[in-house]
Amino acid sequence: MLAADGRSAAPGLLGDAGFPEENGAVDPAAAAETAALMEVEDVLLGRGGESLLEEEALRHVITRLTDEGLTIEIFARPGAPLWEGEGAEPRPVTLTLLAAIAHAAGMVTNPVAVAAHVPARPVMAMGTAPWDRSIARAQRTRLALEQAGLAASRMARVTGHADRSPATADPSAPRNDRVEITLLRRFPAR
Repeated sequence: MLAADGRSAAPGLLGDAGFPEENGAVDPAAAAETAALMEVEDVLLGRGGESLLEEEALRHVITRLTDEGLTIEIFARPGAPLWEGEGAEPRPVTLTLLAAIAHAAGMVTNPVAVAAHVPARPVMAMGTAPWDRSIARAQRTRLALEQAGLAASRMARVTGHADRSPATADPSAPRNDRVEITLLRRFPAR
């Protein structure tokens, strides 16, 4: 869902004007953090200037600002996978995306969470178990972010979700093959 200013946001997660509120008062630390996360999002997506990513790569990206932080989701598209086959070796577009995310994340010092998801597969065609695949992809994402300059000390959690949280109604759709990198809030948004 897009907010009035064109930014992506889930309904009811942020107070008026996009800043967290508690008992009607704006928390200055939380408001500053929200503004910084929004700036990271703007730089990554090229709002108001040049994007860190080419248009084709941007088609793999969705961002959303939530109570947890700024989530940058990269996902496969039909005919445009993120990984080589069923493994955890990233394709060049994935490495480009992760390098841009690491660069943009350098604008803030927030902790980072990585979560990987895989689409459901028929039992006969499974190959590597979905848990193993998603965990391997989450770990490979962490490593690629660190190789691109993100400090290892910023990693707060790395998780694999297998095929348990599909993004679409069709659990086997390519769109469910995704990684979420979240710049976690230090100050709760209320």
